[in-house]
Amino acid sequence: MSERPGGGSRPRSRLRGVLFDSGDVLMRPTSPNDAPATEAWRRWFGGPRFVATIHTHLPGLRLDDADQAFDAGMRYLDDRHRQPLRTVAEERERFTVFYGIVLEALGVQDPPPELLQELVDGGDDEVGMEPFPEVVGVLRHLRDRGLRLGVLTENWPSVEAAYQRLGLRSLFHAFVISAQEARLKDDPELFAIAAARMGLPAEAMLFIDDWPPHVQTALAAGFQGAVLDRNAEAPAIPGLTRLADLHDVERLVMAATLPPSPT
Repeated sequence: MSERPGGGSRPRSRLRGVLFDSGDVLMRPTSPNDAPATEAWRRWFGGPRFVATIHTHLPGLRLDDADQAFDAGMRYLDDRHRQPLRTVAEERERFTVFYGIVLEALGVQDPPPELLQELVDGGDDEVGMEPFPEVVGVLRHLRDRGLRLGVLTENWPSVEAAYQRLGLRSLFHAFVISAQEARLKDDPELFAIAAARMGLPAEAMLFIDDWPPHVQTALAAGFQGAVLDRNAEAPAIPGLTRLADLHDVERLVMAATLPPSPT
């Protein structure tokens, strides 16, 4: 773990807040043991019941091309992400179309409406995720030290309801969801929105994400930043601080918030 957020050599402001990505940073999917971590479509989409739901309705359907099918669905979601999506009801409508695209790519024409509904229900963030073991304790430690905490997630409206359901929403001063702002994380304006919601200057905040290009966007927007890479799988980018879990985040934050030692 390097000592300076972002790896730069210039002096940085003392930290007053931390802005977190959600998936694979604070939260993990509640997946069955037979779901390989490398298959994102079985980790975050469709929920832990995806395969079982498909085979209940279509027992003979092969899922060999599921990765490509979910890629087709994700292209649809990305294309629509710059259209504001405010409510969970609107989210469910969009994901009904998403799963229709996935099934069509798997060779299923005119899927039964009850199958689409079950897939949308199974992929709902309210039932599909849980915090990593150390998350709640670290967040409380940081909050008790007087830091403002926030979430900036490339996600949809139901994710905030999931944090409410898990009893974690009250830990955060701000909660910024990309779909509601009609901006993806490659847009610096999304970080400006997050800074305004946090009520802090960007340079006084540390942004934590598992995807290095998002951290680079945050750095360009004036934030401090670090990559949280739990499985040592993220692409290496020289100069970016890399952390293994939220305990590393806490150590980094504490070092950056303590007053200078007397000389």
